[in-house]
Amino acid sequence: MSLNDPYADGWARAIGAAVEWLPADRPTLVVVPHPDDEAVMFGGLIARLGRRRAPVRVLAVSDGGAAYPDIADRSALEHDRRNEQRAAIEALGLQVGDVERLGLPDGEIERHESLLVGLIARRAEERGCDQIVAPWELDHHTDHEACGRAALEAAGHLPGRTTLVSGFFWSILREPPTPGLQLRAVPLTQDERVAKSAAIRCHRSQTERPGHERPVLTADELSITGWPFEHYLVRDVD
Repeated sequence: MSLNDPYADGWARAIGAAVEWLPADRPTLVVVPHPDDEAVMFGGLIARLGRRRAPVRVLAVSDGGAAYPDIADRSALEHDRRNEQRAAIEALGLQVGDVERLGLPDGEIERHESLLVGLIARRAEERGCDQIVAPWELDHHTDHEACGRAALEAAGHLPGRTTLVSGFFWSILREPPTPGLQLRAVPLTQDERVAKSAAIRCHRSQTERPGHERPVLTADELSITGWPFEHYLVRDVD
């Protein structure tokens, strides 16, 4: 978020009021709409849980084939992005086997939202995950919002109380914060910040596009990933 961002003041106030929060080292399911979101949105949190040996399962919802509308061969882009995500996951301290690929269509996740609710609930229950990490359901991207809604609904289907940890990216850049939004701040160690940065660099298809107008993720947009905290909305869902 740059000083020229029209929403900088609102987010600065919300972030300034955030209360420090330390996530519990317990079985966690991370719902990732596209390859790169695991690093950009949740990289520090995943690195922390991974290094503390908390069981973490990543649901890779789509393979990201719609990132560039002018690319006709989506399968080639999906192949590259899957490889990038594998490298990023390892940079964050997890194993490739910790990722389950769902293969839902990039840009159309909301059309499969009911299916996704069931998959999230099933995997969380199978693995005893009472902590779910997902994008905020108002994160200003249809796929992010669909995953956020699905995670919220799935958490309500699980037995007992589930902690829903909702992350932010596009909403910080594209719209003012919701009034009364109460954020939690996860302080990142130097090692966690280094791991997050390394994971983001794995996603070259999204950060570099020689000969074209712009990549999906510009350096200015990615500047918010260098903050010493990650910010979340944390809710207990019964």
